[in-house]
Parts: sequence; C-alpha cells; structure tokens
Amino acid sequence: IDASMAVHGRTYPHLMEEVRGIADGAEVPFLHVFLRNTEGARNCPKPAQFLMEQEDLPGQEATMHCTDYMRSCETWRGWGHNEDGPASDAAFHYIVHQTVLGPRPACFTAYAYAGMLPGWAS
Repeated sequence: IDASMAVHGRTYPHLMEEVRGIADGAEVPFLHVFLRNTEGARNCPKPAQFLMEQEDLPGQEATMHCTDYMRSCETWRGWGHNEDGPASDAAFHYIVHQTVLGPRPACFTAYAYAGMLPGWAS
C-alpha cells in the first residue's frame, strides 16, 4: 500500500490532494479514502452485502458491474450510467459539478459515490 501511495503521489499529485481533502472533510483516515478510491485497481472482491440478491435480478447471477454509455459529437457530449449497486446506496450517490483551478484547470459534471473522486463510477 505504501508503494502504491508513493506512485500515486508522484504520478497524480492533484488527485492525491483531492483524496486528502475528502478524508479531511469527512474526518476519516486518509488511508481509508485512498483504499476506497483504488479498490478497482487492486481487484478487490466485493463483500457479499454489496452484491445484489439473485431475486432482484430474475434469471441473472448476482453482479456488481455497472454500465456506462458515452456519446460525443461536434455539438454535444452525453454520458449515461446504469447503477447496479444496491438500492440502499442511492442516498450516497451525487451529481457533482466541479471547477478545478491551478496549472491544469478543468470544469466538469460527474456522477459520484460518497467518498470517491468524481468520475470513478463505472
């Protein structure tokens, strides 16, 4: 974990600053927020309580994979997200509009999970 944090700090210092901000604002340890934001890259299995019950998806096995759709043309860009997480998580999903200042300015709107960097949902 220490080596991963060091590589992320060198490669993505601006994102690590955002993760620190999330941890500080939520008053939780930085390590918890870092691990939550990198679980996909570490191929962590999902705990059983996060998998949808079989009866929720008739004829399908339990899953934890959402689907994203993106479309871009000259006049507009669109994105859609099919959330496959449990319904109990709905209160912790947000649409975030963010303006980033500094050497790499950006402005975007993203679907976000609580405690996660915007745009992680996929």
